[in-house]
Formats: sequence, C-alpha cells, structure tokens
Amino acid sequence: MPAFGGQAMAGILAGLMLGAITISVDQAGGLTPAQLQVVIGQMADIWRDAGVELTMRRSTDEPLATHAMISLRIVTFSLKPDGRGQPILAWVGTAPEHVTLPLLFVSLPAIVSVIAGGDYGGHPVRKLPPDVTQSLVARAVGRVAAHELGHYLLQHGGHTPRGLMRAAFSPDDLLGGWLGPFRVSEAERAAAVAEVSAVARSQHGPQP
Repeated sequence: MPAFGGQAMAGILAGLMLGAITISVDQAGGLTPAQLQVVIGQMADIWRDAGVELTMRRSTDEPLATHAMISLRIVTFSLKPDGRGQPILAWVGTAPEHVTLPLLFVSLPAIVSVIAGGDYGGHPVRKLPPDVTQSLVARAVGRVAAHELGHYLLQHGGHTPRGLMRAAFSPDDLLGGWLGPFRVSEAERAAAVAEVSAVARSQHGPQP
C-alpha cells in the first residue's frame, strides 16, 4: 500500500470536506417532532452524496458560524397550480428584484394531495394506518424540500431532465424506499458546495 506524504494527505482531507447547512424549521405545519426528524433525514441523505452536510437546528441551539443557515417553513396552505396545471409543492422565498432568500416553503396540503393517489407496499395510501401515512408524508416533505434547496443552492429556477432537479416527481418517487430519482448530478455538486460556503460567509463573515 503506498504511503502518503503530509501535503498529499492534506489535499485528500480537503477534498473530503463538506459544505455544511443547518436547517431551522421555523414553521412545522403541524408535523410532529418524529416527522420532522424524517424530513431532515431525507434532506440530509439526498445532499450528503453531493458533498453537503445537513443538520437541524433546535430553538435552543446556538448557530454554528461555519454553517449556512436555511429556514424551512412547512405551510398549511396551497398556491394555485402552475401554468401547466400542475400543483406547486414548494418554492423559494424571494426579496424585491427577485433575489432568492435562504428560505424554503413547502405546502403540506399540496404534498398530501399528491401522495394520496399513490400506493405503498401494494396498498393505496388512503387505506394505510395513520402512523404509516404520517411517516410517508414526512418522507415526501423531505424529498420535496431537498429539491427546493437545490433551486436555492444552484441559483436557478429551471429544471433538468433527470435527478433531483427534475420538474416533477410521481407519487412513487415521493413514497418509494430508495433515493435514486433524487440524485444530485455531478455537474451540480461543485456549484452547490461553493454556494453553501458563500452563504455561510455572507451570514457570518469570513472565518479565521
């Protein structure tokens, strides 16, 4: 096995460093703490493969100066469908002149409506026990929120033909047991990590 010199090892470790995000759930939409753990877990699993570490901040936690702070608000209202008649599941907050903010909105009723027509384990979602349904709702919220985080980190409103930034996801995508449909593309990863670092610097100032 080849040995690594100090500079080479330092380079490898630097390459493994992650962009770090703390999600502050400022509006939970009535989800339970257990559901919120599932939401954040889904977001973290999706973005970890892209080099972004993601955790949740509790109200009693001190913000970490090296982390970009992103607000997540799970709301209990829906917007009108988009120009294609598709439901709007989530969106990024904007300031005047269309400047995007580190603020993600997810519509709980819109997501519930979409997955209500799906199946899980060969059974219609509408007929599943409440505890299973609650877990699946949280799973879907986390995946939709991960998509919307991509819009913020990549600073574009467009979509890609496949992967996390696709324009639409089926109920099977939102409910399924694997995250393949939500993969962040290789081309998007470096841009996302760079944006995380830029957001952290803008929020906390340069670190020593």
